[in-house]
Amino acid sequence: MNKLKAVILEDDKVSVRVIEHLLAKYVSCVQNVGVIDNVDDAVAMIDQRQPDLLLANIHLKSGTCFDVLDRLYGGQVKIVFMSASDSYVLDVFKYNAIDYLTKPIRLKALMRAISKACKFSTTEHIEIYSSKATAKHQTEILDDVLIVPSVNQIKFVKIREILYLKAEGRYTTIYLKDKTKLISSRNVGEYEKLLEHNDYFRIHNSYLVNLDHIIGINNKTGRSCKIVTEEVLPVAKRRMSLFKEFIMERRPLYD
Repeated sequence: MNKLKAVILEDDKVSVRVIEHLLAKYVSCVQNVGVIDNVDDAVAMIDQRQPDLLLANIHLKSGTCFDVLDRLYGGQVKIVFMSASDSYVLDVFKYNAIDYLTKPIRLKALMRAISKACKFSTTEHIEIYSSKATAKHQTEILDDVLIVPSVNQIKFVKIREILYLKAEGRYTTIYLKDKTKLISSRNVGEYEKLLEHNDYFRIHNSYLVNLDHIIGINNKTGRSCKIVTEEVLPVAKRRMSLFKEFIMERRPLYD
């Protein structure tokens, strides 16, 4: 099977590492032929290497990916747009867009976009996954994993194994059931958004907690909640009532 030649247009080093890691480890139908972070070099590389696919962040150094595309002539390159917001969705329609991914980039969304690029309707019709992964492992990666970029590496963590996340300035410390912890270069607000459809609640400006590991809440001697490790985490006064409502919605028999 011929591989699609892909160029990544991205000026954020963490995002580049995440995308490169996902492509290298889990995608076998795409060959990464270059990474560019600015408009002029992007135009030159695309003209020289004639890629089949662009993974294009909206904002680049010295401009946007639209500036790059407006300077190109002809060609049938497919484009997956990426952005931290959805405010550019309407702008991409005049280009050869096959998908629009919002950051943080999730593996499942990236797989779906690449599947579209390869002209297949579902990932099961294309050899996307690395041969190193088993079918069971692929399902876990797609459906129940958090991508954790740090300064020097990228880790995949099962969502159910996380106890809580704690804000540390621009970074986040992730505490796991096995009593280990990871330092992520993403802030806790990004993880709150990423985990909004899971049983996680922002109990405090500094804490995002997994409901599955809470064993009690205390509203008498200081607002707090206790988790399975016997750790006590603070709950902000303005968040307590919302926290209780969230628990009752997700765990109606919680006492």
